Amino acid sequence: MRNVTLRGAPDTALRLPNIYVTGEGNRFCDESSYYVLVSEQMIAKKATTAYCIFDAETVKRSFDLVPKGIEITRTIALGLDTANLDKEVQAGRLWKGNSVAELARNMGIDAARLEQTVSAYNANAEQGKDPAFNRKKGLSSLKTTPYYGLKINVGVVCHDGGLNINPKAQVLDTYNDVIPRLYAAGRDSVGIFGGRYIGSGGALCDFLTFGRIAGMNAALEKPWS
Repeated sequence: MRNVTLRGAPDTALRLPNIYVTGEGNRFCDESSYYVLVSEQMIAKKATTAYCIFDAETVKRSFDLVPKGIEITRTIALGLDTANLDKEVQAGRLWKGNSVAELARNMGIDAARLEQTVSAYNANAEQGKDPAFNRKKGLSSLKTTPYYGLKINVGVVCHDGGLNINPKAQVLDTYNDVIPRLYAAGRDSVGIFGGRYIGSGGALCDFLTFGRIAGMNAALEKPWS
């Protein structure tokens, strides 16, 4: 089973109905959450390899996003040919089943457990609620055959560490004291968002804003004597 990249798509794609399950077939998060938050839950729940389950109605809704400017290849998972999912099944990038139990068997997941998970999710979704994870977006039952599944893994997009700085872009030591004449901005610093990646453009905000602040403050430093 080759890996594909899940998400990385606009927020509208996150509204598609699907569920994420562990290798045991249990849900573990709000699937409409930003993928950074999902990966944090995968690590916390020790589900670093998990699975996305969706149905034919999800595929149909993905095509409905195209007139809104969403690329068809980005509506379910990057790397999948959404217009030809059977090809993806044959290539080993996707599993398919005419029932939840058949899909589970094809994926090597306990069929009874996955059936119970999908049934509970569907019953709540039809009432517009998700007591397990309080999901709001994309809360819709999965009942239209065939069903599909794909593997998802935790991956690294970028680092969000770096040097700790203050609002003047001055670098701080381990005691939060200013290190004289040392400034940092962009991905060289932790930045205003801390250690969590918030999305494309976050690094641009950091280095443009704090780069300017660092330059202005550095220019005010008295020359070395």
